[in-house]
Amino acid sequence: IPVYMYSVWTGEFWPSMKSQYKQIQRRAWGVENFPYQAWYYLKIKNLPFKKGLHYLWNQLEGVYSWATAPILIFILGRLPLLVLEGDEKASVIAQNAPFILESLMTIAMAGLILNAALSTLLMPKRPENVSAFKWIIIVLQWIAWPIMMIIFGSIPAIDALTRLMLGKYLGFFLAPKDKVNTAHSVNT
Repeated sequence: IPVYMYSVWTGEFWPSMKSQYKQIQRRAWGVENFPYQAWYYLKIKNLPFKKGLHYLWNQLEGVYSWATAPILIFILGRLPLLVLEGDEKASVIAQNAPFILESLMTIAMAGLILNAALSTLLMPKRPENVSAFKWIIIVLQWIAWPIMMIIFGSIPAIDALTRLMLGKYLGFFLAPKDKVNTAHSVNT
């Protein structure tokens, strides 16, 4: 069965961003997958219980960490200094938490830079009808990636999970796709 990865595109920038948000929100809701998985794993006779439980845990944990991880990473380094009082605030662990997180984020940033460099190197040669400015914009999009992780990762996921918690059905949203030109930003 072929799988197509069409880009969300309505023909305009802001409506496309809204559609992208709704599509990610629907995927983050995740509740339609879990009951089927649980029911299916119970029906499989040769699937060990522990393995099925592992798969179910991955599904649940993935949805919740997707929603919270970028925001937690953003605030966690300074959190001990904000919530602790007196002598606790002066402890070595509390004082070093921001520096430890800074080191971890530096390592992660090195991975992001490596990923951006490899992605840029693997890009096909720029077509002659595409301006160099648009090509540079594609490369510079990597700088916005950490911010986009919160805007198009955490926020729609938290929104979806909050709606699930409150019993507000999301419904089905079919995001408009550009099926003719999947590399819209490069070719226009």
